[in-house]
Amino acid sequence: MPTPDTKPLTKGYLVDLSTPDWERLEFQYNPGEITDDTGLQAKDVVIVGGSHPKMIPAAGGERAINFQLYFHWTSVLQEQKEVKERCQWLQSLRYPIASEKGNFFPPVQFVYGDLYDLTVRVMKVRVKYPGRFDATTLLPWRAFVDITLKEQVSELVTLSRARAGEVYAHYDPGPTQMFYSAGVI
Repeated sequence: MPTPDTKPLTKGYLVDLSTPDWERLEFQYNPGEITDDTGLQAKDVVIVGGSHPKMIPAAGGERAINFQLYFHWTSVLQEQKEVKERCQWLQSLRYPIASEKGNFFPPVQFVYGDLYDLTVRVMKVRVKYPGRFDATTLLPWRAFVDITLKEQVSELVTLSRARAGEVYAHYDPGPTQMFYSAGVI
């Protein structure tokens, strides 16, 4: 008889690096699909007498990572407002932080097992509450959240560094931080 796999399930999460305690939102369910899109900015230079223009790299393109999260109120042991709070936490990352140095958008660490450990900015959060709502509070029972992240790098990324899979920023979780103190997410 095969033995059951006793390893804990690895879940992805986002960390708000702008908060003193590095608030963290663990995914209730990992996304079923992730799109990682990188472009190139180039200029075509026409060479007199040439058969084709020469393409000269102008800059690297932005790296966008897109996925969908699913949140669901699964039992009466959870607070009913959990789906709403998770969505609000994600939406809050789209608003600037005011500081003495000016306004900036919060840096976020995207950690997804061994695949991603990147510093990103949250560019888009689209929340859809499909169907079922509580009859008394009208709180949603579930939500689909489409997220677009843009990678943030602090130094030049070269071909050799990109192929080596070097990570340009690391999140050190230290003691586990939850995005609200009332319970475990």
